[in-house]
Amino acid sequence: MSSVQRSTVDRCAPPREDGSTAPVVHFVPGRDDLVALDSCEDATLVFTHIPKTAGTTLDRIISAAADCLGKSALRVAGSSDSNPLPGARQALASDLFGQIPDDRLANLDYLSGHLPCGVHARIPRNCRYVTLLREPIARAISQHRMGPRRRCWGLDDSVGDLLKRKLIIDNPQVRQIAGECDLRAPCDELMLARAIDNLQTRYALVGTTEAFDETLQAMITWLGWPDVFYRRHQVSEDSLDAKLRERLAQQYAGINQYDARLYEFVTTHRPAHASKLLCPVNEFTPPPQRPLDTLLLAFADFQLDGKRVTCCPRAYYQPILDNLRGQGAEVRIVGPHRSEDVSHSTLSDRRTSSNDPTTT
Repeated sequence: MSSVQRSTVDRCAPPREDGSTAPVVHFVPGRDDLVALDSCEDATLVFTHIPKTAGTTLDRIISAAADCLGKSALRVAGSSDSNPLPGARQALASDLFGQIPDDRLANLDYLSGHLPCGVHARIPRNCRYVTLLREPIARAISQHRMGPRRRCWGLDDSVGDLLKRKLIIDNPQVRQIAGECDLRAPCDELMLARAIDNLQTRYALVGTTEAFDETLQAMITWLGWPDVFYRRHQVSEDSLDAKLRERLAQQYAGINQYDARLYEFVTTHRPAHASKLLCPVNEFTPPPQRPLDTLLLAFADFQLDGKRVTCCPRAYYQPILDNLRGQGAEVRIVGPHRSEDVSHSTLSDRRTSSNDPTTT
């Protein structure tokens, strides 16, 4: 069997007793007990990446899936119209999207970026939107912590001051899902209603950062992807003083009421939303169509025989686990599992039904 080369893994787990941090890798299998009700085979998957919602991690997985399955994928660079990130020197994603030739979009399988809902108007194929929302205060504080790292503001700067300086904006999640690109437009009941209507009518799958693995598991099952090994990207490890966090939470709560209501809507209706996409396997449904003999590796630097790979035969499952454990990694395996995988697992693996909230 070919050798599995060492790869760098993230260090996002809680500190160990000695103060060090264990690398964390997630293994997420598809659901063999569910089958897709609606195929995305002849459509373009559009991932609406809202900043600081673990979207970079999902984008890396989408890119790996495209490489593995021979799909055409495009990540549009640039900042979000509804929420320009601090210190961004890029053009707006919607402007860069407008420069893409029509023939490039005509046969595109996967599209992602900080794009507003509505880009489907330029794509001749049927489009199926997916997105991740995040608890608004946690998302806002994560973005607030980005400012000092990009030298855009101080950690102690008030939210009101950042608003006046137009470095942040209220209710960015509602704005992006509503397709609102005018930063001067007030976020109100009508904009919230537009965002909710878009989620209900245009989005095939709406997940949350807090239930990232559950969302990924649904995507794997729906899109026919192999089971996935992944690590998180752009995760902040620095912590905030408790008093500062409380003060920021109160200030951000005051300018994100509509984001809070959108998030509440999603967390309340997500089970019903998912039921329109997947259903239990029974005697009347076709068997799941997924490459069960393959593993998807969403690592930027994972190598087999000295070559970077994004997928490999399932026979490498155990060598990959051994390789990761050899680096001291904590492997978080999300159930349900295939029986042959469980037989190879050890008690040192942490099994979860969903992962801990990320801060990407």
